[in-house]
Amino acid sequence: MKKNIPISPSSPPKTLASPLSFIQLHATKILLFIACVLYANTLFNAYALDDFAVITNNIFTQKGIAGLQGIFSNDSFYGLFQERSKELLTGGRYRPFTIAMFAVEYQLFGAAPWIGHLVNLLLFAATIYCIFRLLQKLLSYRYDTASSFWIAFITALLFAVHPIHTEAVANIKGRDEIMALLCSLLALWALLLWSDYKKPKYLAVGLMLYFVALLSKENAIVLIVWLPTAWVFFKNEKIKTALINTLPILAVAMLFLIIRYQVLGANSMPSKGVQELMNNPFLKQEGSVYIPYSFAERLASVFYCLLIYIQLLLVPHPLTHDYYPRYVPLVSFATPWVMASLLVHVGLVFISIKLFMQRHILGFAALIYFSALSIVSNLFFTVGTHMGERFIYMSSLGFCLMMAYFINALALKNNKKKIALLLLTLLTIAFGIKTISRNTTWKNDETLFANDIKHSPNSAKINNALGGALAEKAQAEQDPAKRKKIVKEALLYVNKAITLHPTYKVPYLTKGSCYFMMNDFEESITQYGNALRLDPEYSIVKKNLPIVYKGAGKYAGETEHNNEKALSYLQKAYQLDSTDYETVRLLGTCYGFKNEHATALSFFLKAANKSPNNPSALRNVAVAYRSLGDIVKSDQYLNAANKLEKK
Repeated sequence: MKKNIPISPSSPPKTLASPLSFIQLHATKILLFIACVLYANTLFNAYALDDFAVITNNIFTQKGIAGLQGIFSNDSFYGLFQERSKELLTGGRYRPFTIAMFAVEYQLFGAAPWIGHLVNLLLFAATIYCIFRLLQKLLSYRYDTASSFWIAFITALLFAVHPIHTEAVANIKGRDEIMALLCSLLALWALLLWSDYKKPKYLAVGLMLYFVALLSKENAIVLIVWLPTAWVFFKNEKIKTALINTLPILAVAMLFLIIRYQVLGANSMPSKGVQELMNNPFLKQEGSVYIPYSFAERLASVFYCLLIYIQLLLVPHPLTHDYYPRYVPLVSFATPWVMASLLVHVGLVFISIKLFMQRHILGFAALIYFSALSIVSNLFFTVGTHMGERFIYMSSLGFCLMMAYFINALALKNNKKKIALLLLTLLTIAFGIKTISRNTTWKNDETLFANDIKHSPNSAKINNALGGALAEKAQAEQDPAKRKKIVKEALLYVNKAITLHPTYKVPYLTKGSCYFMMNDFEESITQYGNALRLDPEYSIVKKNLPIVYKGAGKYAGETEHNNEKALSYLQKAYQLDSTDYETVRLLGTCYGFKNEHATALSFFLKAANKSPNNPSALRNVAVAYRSLGDIVKSDQYLNAANKLEKK
């Protein structure tokens, strides 16, 4: 008979409730029901935030199954940025598995965001099930059945309801976080079965699942730490044996890193020297240039963010998707909150090590928390932003396990069971309400940005993002007065983004588009020029600029009746893009008004060659020939135009 070990040296094994209780009988159904209900309202949301990068604007995803080869053989952002992905995102991203999932979904269902949300919901529910069953199995190696059940159940319940997970679940792109944790836990489960029964099938399944976890997101590398610790901690394996048993997953991790290096090349290593604020938050402005934080300033910022993580885990409010510069101000170790964070974390690490050496469950929970958090903390390399709620998705499992232990321990004390149940109930209700409410802010870009800018007013990224979302809304607005009002609001946000980050090129693009919609073409051209000065190869601007010149020329000719001004703009448009039919046609019209009919004819002929089945293009040629006195050719083109119209 297995010897039961109490969950702490001073507490005998007791139960939180009767083994025949309703919860124990229906635990799995309860957890799955809660997970599904909490995120059911995401099914009505559109694409938002980073979904454009992996779905709507990703050239490989848009190809469906045909894009799989490109997905697995390139940087994860190649499908969005193409050749500039290495330049724009140093350190590289190789997370092809979830993007491949999006491609398959796109092949089967097209642009259907509800499918992506549904899959996320189901995978999250599967994660809750896995947390419950895996922890129950781990704890059963040492603890009595009731204690194993309740700690596992409460952990899974808290993980299911915690609002900090909304970014990972409600944003379709967050599937990389879900898959990395889910497959890591499943791999751990399979490898535990392998150690129990020594059947090769469990080893094979575990290694395969771990490889999928790594292909989903690199954070899964922490399983190398979790697995041997679990063997030693719960199964009383010798350290040497546990390390030897870990060699297979270490080999899988090495294989992944080799593949990652082969795909990304020199860009596979994280960089500390990126000089763009949106990819490296540890820069400060001196004069007109950015310089890196000092080591002390960087470390102080890291500890400041670590304290915010703890606050969000304990009190998840306010939540925002955007912690980009300057959400976190420049701080130092003289900042009280930084010093408080340092003291808190030094104390936590000391206590965690002590508990870990005693093989206390809190020591294992702390290992989960700190090991997963270390990868995204900016402590060892820059992850591109100060922090993010999605970054703590995996770490929060350790936090939920700690909370479950304390709630269970409270229930084990005399006359404290009702208090423990009340606390758990209140947490579940409060967190659940916050989760459902937070999901609604992920409805679409405009809703998300408009809500979160209240909590991230000093972020250059979200100010630009909201300005961009409003600019897109203005483009679709048919009422000129309403469009102008929306554009002016958009300009308020992009101007603030520029104030916060003067060398941020994207707001200048948005600003140029806004002025274009207001027919202020000179200002639009100026703003596009500002963007090109920051990035001479800015492809979107280079594509838009001839459109602005063309629009300016058309407006000058048709509205202002200023032919010379129109011609000047159109000539610049033609220099930038000589293939555009409308530009060529308008140039022909301008030269026609100047009575330079030979030049007009040359442009009209070019326009007709570009659009040979366009009757209007042929009529323009006919008019030009008639103006030159060539009636025969004029009639030929006129007859051809008439025939096209009759078809």
